[in-house]
Amino acid sequence: MKHHTFTLFVIMLTAPLAGMSQVQDTLVLHDFKEYLSKFKRVAAPFDSSKQDTTALPKKPGTVTPTVTKKFITQFLGEDTVNFEKFVYRYGYIFELTPDFITVLAIKLNYGKNDFEDYFEDYLVVYTPDGKLLSKQNIGMVNDNYYIAHIIDSAKVITKQIINDYSKELDDDTYRCDVGISEHSVDKDGNIIGRAVAKKSGRILFISNKYGSTFELIMDE
Repeated sequence: MKHHTFTLFVIMLTAPLAGMSQVQDTLVLHDFKEYLSKFKRVAAPFDSSKQDTTALPKKPGTVTPTVTKKFITQFLGEDTVNFEKFVYRYGYIFELTPDFITVLAIKLNYGKNDFEDYFEDYLVVYTPDGKLLSKQNIGMVNDNYYIAHIIDSAKVITKQIINDYSKELDDDTYRCDVGISEHSVDKDGNIIGRAVAKKSGRILFISNKYGSTFELIMDE
C-alpha cells in the first residue's frame, strides 16, 4: 500500500512538470518562428553585394534596434545585452543543409565615435525547434572594410574587402585587397570555415536613391 501511494505521488508530481515543459517548448518555438520571420529569405545563388546598403545607424536613442533584447539572449547567445554598446539587425535566412536552419545576423558595435562603429556578420545555425548549434563571425564592415557574401547551395563564400582610399583610380573607384573564405555546415550543425585565397582588385561604389551598392572587379 505504501509502495502504491509513493508511485501515485511521483506520477502526480511529474505530470505537471511534463506539462509545463511542453508549454515552455511551445512558447520557445513560437518565439523562434517570429524571430525567423524577420529575416529576408534568399535562395542560392545569391550575392549580397548587389543589395542596397545604407549608412551606419546613429547612436541608440535615434534608431530603434531591429532585434529585441529577448531574441538576442534567446537565439543569438548573448548573455548580457547593452544597447549602448551594440545592436543586432536581421540579415538573411537561407538553406545550406535541409537538416538545419541557417541565418546571417548583423551585429553593429558602437565605438567612441561614428568612425569607430563597425558591423560584424555572423553565420548562425539552429535546429528546427530553435536550439542554437553554432555561431561564427565571418566578416566585418567599417569605413575601410566591405564585405560580399555569395550564398551557394551548400556554402557561403565570403569576400572580405579592404579598401585603400589613398589609391583612387577614377571617380568612386579604388584599389583593394580581398580575402576569400568559405563556410559550410557539417552533419552535427557545426560551422566549418577555411581560407581560400588572397587577391587584389578594384571596388566601384554606385550611388542610388536608397544608399549605395558596390561592384568588385578582381584582378586577373
